[in-house]
Amino acid sequence: MPLIQTSSSQTNVIIESKNPSTVKDEFLGYHNNATNTHYGIRMSYPTDWRIEEQADSGSDDCDISIVSFFSPSFNPSGYNSEFTVALRLYDEETIPKNLKEELNFQKDIESLTYAHFKTIESDTHSTLAGYPAYKLVWTGEIDGIKEQIKEIGTIINGDVYYITYQAEPKTYSHYQSTVQKMIDSFKIEKGGVSQTKYFLPYENSAYGITKVTHIKCLGVTLPEQQP
Repeated sequence: MPLIQTSSSQTNVIIESKNPSTVKDEFLGYHNNATNTHYGIRMSYPTDWRIEEQADSGSDDCDISIVSFFSPSFNPSGYNSEFTVALRLYDEETIPKNLKEELNFQKDIESLTYAHFKTIESDTHSTLAGYPAYKLVWTGEIDGIKEQIKEIGTIINGDVYYITYQAEPKTYSHYQSTVQKMIDSFKIEKGGVSQTKYFLPYENSAYGITKVTHIKCLGVTLPEQQP
């Protein structure tokens, strides 16, 4: 999946690691508190990777990037590998029936997004945070840049928590073991946004659209939840 662009109403918060470690596989803990931002995720990340956390100020885009981690550049091109945790919200009419349906949908989307799209791995037998998950690995080119991307996602109450790792094909394997440790450490706490459904009617008179939409997609603040 291409990098998620924030809307003008969203704010990027950059968190730089202090005293970046030169020791391989030294990790810190990341916690996005469910009672504050309703995402409820925990994971570990390398101390020398930069963090970009997106403030949740509302968007009409229901693909919400929660946090991204950027590797140090280690080649002349200066390209940074990226590890992103995101949430894809569905309304009641478009909830995926199962992992296979979501996997096939993402294949179709990425094949249209990336030039020279090629599937490397594709299955519905993976796990994420202890839940059954789909996995899709592909190569392609976007805006003249060749990339290799891995996406792993799980469906919880109709919404999809998913992780993507993207890098240049020639350097993709450099951080594979590190990325796997990050994926293995990923946890979803009770009380996250997809454990509590809030829906409101949405109407766009210009296009004659009326449907029921998750209020997170309308920029409405969720009520405070108890931990």
